[in-house]
Amino acid sequence: MGHSFTDFRGKHILSKDYKIETWLRLMAQEIDFLAVSPAWLRDVRDFWIDHARNYANGCFDPELDRLIKSDEQLNTLLALCRSVQSRLQDFGQVIPKEFLNELCELNPPSHILEDNDSELYLRYVRALIQLLEGRQANDTEHA
Repeated sequence: MGHSFTDFRGKHILSKDYKIETWLRLMAQEIDFLAVSPAWLRDVRDFWIDHARNYANGCFDPELDRLIKSDEQLNTLLALCRSVQSRLQDFGQVIPKEFLNELCELNPPSHILEDNDSELYLRYVRALIQLLEGRQANDTEHA
């Protein structure tokens, strides 16, 4: 699996595609968990799920600059990111391979064979929150 950049307001995160895909799918779930969600957020969810399902190696782009048009939208996405972070932390040290395979719709022979270290995914989410909050020190962060 390749690497992709997550861009926002002139700064970037470089990370492995599987981390971005997992985040896209977890964010979509968080949006689905909301009792009510505005049309723009449902559109973001649909775009991210379609993007995750139809991805090409090295081409994940959540298109944050295009999708986040106001401070209200930014704050909504930050709250959802924090919720994803909390869900990942709830797993403890490892995320079960069964959860990841179901989340990412993976089946043999292209499935995850081992439980994954939670830190792999938490590092990306923490870097993303810093990026969205404008607290990223360098132009490019590796997550």
